[in-house]
Amino acid sequence: MQQFSYHSLGYDEDVYVKIFEKHMNYKLNKGRWRPGDMAMDRGWFCSSSSCVIETMLYSLLCGMIKLYVSKEKYWKYLKGLAKCFGLHRYIDAKMTGNGGKLAIMWETIMYNNECQSSEYHVIGACFITY
Repeated sequence: MQQFSYHSLGYDEDVYVKIFEKHMNYKLNKGRWRPGDMAMDRGWFCSSSSCVIETMLYSLLCGMIKLYVSKEKYWKYLKGLAKCFGLHRYIDAKMTGNGGKLAIMWETIMYNNECQSSEYHVIGACFITY
């Protein structure tokens, strides 16, 4: 039996499942899985962190945050945020909603200048209102 990597989320009063090996998302409709929105699929990546706040779908990948505009069916990048919280391009970060704000948490591994084998971890966080 083949196993798949997937993410699921509730958005716009529907349930969506993204199956990454198939590069498809599916929407639960009347008790059956149907192909989901193709435009949504293009911005929802396997390594991304995604969350829904109120009616907004956010996706984070490689330090860039995208917002899905469902009425026009496209993704738009949120600009000017990298300087606010210092996310690096290849950092593993997670997003969630917190009281209507977008909360982002990440971990950075730092090294002691004198000894590369001596490392410590720094946890960063920021809250964004859009």
